[in-house]
Formats: sequence, C-alpha cells, structure tokens
Amino acid sequence: MPLAMLVVTVVLALSATLVPIVVRQIKNTVNYDQRAAALDAAMAGLDVMMARVRAAADALQNGYLENIPPCSMTGTVGATGGTITSTYTISVVYKFQDESVTTGACTVNEVPVSATVTSNGTNGTVTRRLTATYVFSTSNTNIPGGPIKIASSTLGNQCLDGGSAASPAAGTAVLVQTCNGSGQQQFGYTPDLYLKLINSETSAATSGMCLFANSVRVSGTTPIVFQACPTVRTTTYQWALDGSSVYHATTSASKSDGSYCMNLKTPGSSTDHTVLLAGCSASTTKNVWYSAPGVGAGMAGDSTNQLVNYKQFSRCLDVTSKNLSALYMIAWFCKQDPGALVDFNQQWVHPTPVLPAVSKSGPIIVNNFNANSNANNSTILNDYCLKSPGIVTSTSWVTVVACKDTATQAQQTLTWTVYHDTGDYGTSYRIMDYKGYCLQPTEQGSGVAADFHSDGTSKVKVATCSTADIQKWNAPANIDQPTPLVNLTEK
Repeated sequence: MPLAMLVVTVVLALSATLVPIVVRQIKNTVNYDQRAAALDAAMAGLDVMMARVRAAADALQNGYLENIPPCSMTGTVGATGGTITSTYTISVVYKFQDESVTTGACTVNEVPVSATVTSNGTNGTVTRRLTATYVFSTSNTNIPGGPIKIASSTLGNQCLDGGSAASPAAGTAVLVQTCNGSGQQQFGYTPDLYLKLINSETSAATSGMCLFANSVRVSGTTPIVFQACPTVRTTTYQWALDGSSVYHATTSASKSDGSYCMNLKTPGSSTDHTVLLAGCSASTTKNVWYSAPGVGAGMAGDSTNQLVNYKQFSRCLDVTSKNLSALYMIAWFCKQDPGALVDFNQQWVHPTPVLPAVSKSGPIIVNNFNANSNANNSTILNDYCLKSPGIVTSTSWVTVVACKDTATQAQQTLTWTVYHDTGDYGTSYRIMDYKGYCLQPTEQGSGVAADFHSDGTSKVKVATCSTADIQKWNAPANIDQPTPLVNLTEK
C-alpha cells in the first residue's frame, strides 16, 4: 500500500509538471504553422506583383504604362489554419533612369528601371516581411552595353563618349575621349542597327539617344550627333559594320553606304576629339572600331546565318581572314548590314531546331561563291563545312574543309548538333560535335598567347561541355536572367 501511494504521488507530480510543457509545445507548434503560413502569404504577394507586371504587356511584349501595378495592393491567400486566414499587403516603390522614385500619388509616366517590392504576409498574430527588387525587362535590358574604341591611337585607348549628361541633348556631337569605363561610354548595338547610349532614356526620348548620320552628308564635314532613337526603323540611324570593323552609314535604300563611314577627324589629336562622316577605306587610327562584347550583336543571329557567342556577345564565328585553309576559326566582331548581306565568312548555314524540337543535327556550312553568298543561295560546289578535330586539347581548333556533295556533308566529323532551349539552362544553346564536345571561343584575358589571333580575337575550338556561357551560341540575350526578381530577403 505505501508503495502504491508513492507511485500515485509521483505520477500526479509529473502530470503537474508536464501539463505546462505540453501546452507550451502546442502553442509553439501553432506558432510555427502560423509563421510558415505567413511566409507563404508574403511569397504569394510577390507572385501577384510579378503577375501584374506581366499582365501589363500584350502578346507581342508591348508594355502599357497604364497597366503597371499600383504602389499598394492587398489580398487574401485563403484558409490555412482552420478559420485563420492568411493575407498579404504589398507596397511598391518604382525607380527611374534619373534615379528618381515614386512617392505619394505613385505616378508612373515613364518605364521604370526597377521596383522595390515589400510584401507583408500575415497569419493570425504572426507577420513576416519579404523585400525584393523587380528588374523591368525593356528593349534596352538585353544589351548591357560596352565601350567602342578606335583600334589604334598614339594617345592610348580612345572611346566614343556621349559627354557628361546621362541623356545628351538632341544635336550633341559624339566625341572620343580616353576610355574610362563610365556610363557616358557605354553603347549598345541594337537589332535595328542603332548605336545607342545605354540608359539614355527620358520622357522626351523614351527609346534613348542614338547616333545620327544625317540625310545630307558631306565627307569630312558632317558631324555624327545624338538624336532621339526612332521607334520605327530609320536608315539615318542605322550603322552597318563591315569585315574590317568599319561602321558605315546607311543609304535611303537600306544599303550600306560605301562613301560615308564613322571617322576621327584628327587621329591622335589631344585637342580635336571630333567624330564625323568621311571615307571608308579601313584605317586603324581613323575608322576601325573595336566593340567590347557587351555592346551587342546587332541583328546577327539565326535569321542572318550568323553564330553569335553568348559570353562574347558582339563576336560571331568567322572564317579567319576569309582564308578557307586557315588552321583555326576566330570569334570576330559580328558583321552587319541593313539588308543582312554580311560577308560569306560569317554566314554559316546551320541546323536550326523548330519547336517542339530542341535540337537538330547536320553540317555547318559556309560558301564562297561570292562576297555575300551562303549555302542556301549558291552552288554546293563552293560549300565548306566546319570540321571538329574530335579531341580536346589546348589547341583543338576547328577548321573548314571542302564538302561539295551531300555524302561528304554527312560525314561524322562534319556533323554538329545545335541545341536551343532544352528547359535546362546548362544544356541550352550549345553546339556539340559528333564526340559530344562543345564549340567555344577561347576566353579573353587568359594570358595564353596561342589562344588568340594576331589582332587579339579569340580562336575557336571544341572543349569538354560545361554550363559556361562561353559555350552558348545564338542564345537570347537575357537567358541568364531566369527571374526578374533579385535581392530577395526577409526583414
């Protein structure tokens, strides 16, 4: 009997001790559930914001400012804990090119650069806050921009320069100044073949400021100035780029103008920085311009039979110096022409997958029948196919060989598989040889002299496949931005 009483006493004592622990545990569990539900609600708020931005554009990706989301939104996620409902409250601050932001009335009269989004998710007594930056995708977003420098100068590196204003006034002359990496030296080569000063958009120039060649041209006199970029493709703003990397003005008939090109008025002068229209005979000190990869590829791509490297975004696969016996190919500046009549040595007729297919195999062919020929518009007797060495070494350069009949073109060493969007970033937009190796230029800045042509451009080789951007060709310019939402944090 005394033992039984002792057991009962111990059990009652333990019960008294455990009850508050169990109650506390239940409360903690409820709190954890509420915290998780509140976080889900905050994420739902961010999703709503992104959906509203996407809905502000039509099927052709034309955006409408009147449909931009307001600066505050609220909503209910649903019942997630019995009768407890999760809610979200969103606040948005839009930021513009001139660094101004929305306040008060939340007036949006021009395309924002970004939006700082704060989403508060609430469940019961618990609130969790997420902040993120939404980066707007515009026609300018896809071209990061970069400097354009004259090939050779006694003054060192000299770059096109827009002056101190972020958006130069109409009629402002473009000059050359010592390259300094500043925003006033960042240009983009657009699919319309405009040379545009990056981040120069304003309410008066909604598409930014572009280099204007004028319709009345006098060699050695007509300056090249900034004007608001037109929304409809206009020849006086288009610049063709020839095989020597000389920028040509465009004729009213949408042809590359052989008489008027972008020149320095006084090469090597420390006082005269004028850029004007003059002759087109290539001169490294006057009119041969080298664009940084970020400048962009203009209209080059599948439609022009060109192969644009994604990492070196202004460079295209090129038959070195038009020499079909060359021991290596190079990644040269993408040649441009308003009528897509680029030199034969950058026109590679290649397998192009058509949805739902994500890859297609076959030869990659250039054709030298004439200056602008390709395998689609000329005789097979002038076809040359890209050949893989079938091995990976430090010098496994690709070459071209004659392939004047379909049997030759079907050979393994001449067969390549071109990938588009596979659904996996790592494997998308590769060009793979018959051994499973991937096409790529050598990395700029490697410090290995053998990696480069005499002018410093990269040689092209096959390498073990990786997820690297250097192995992607003809990829959309913003493929490495899978989501416009960045800097996501909880506060």
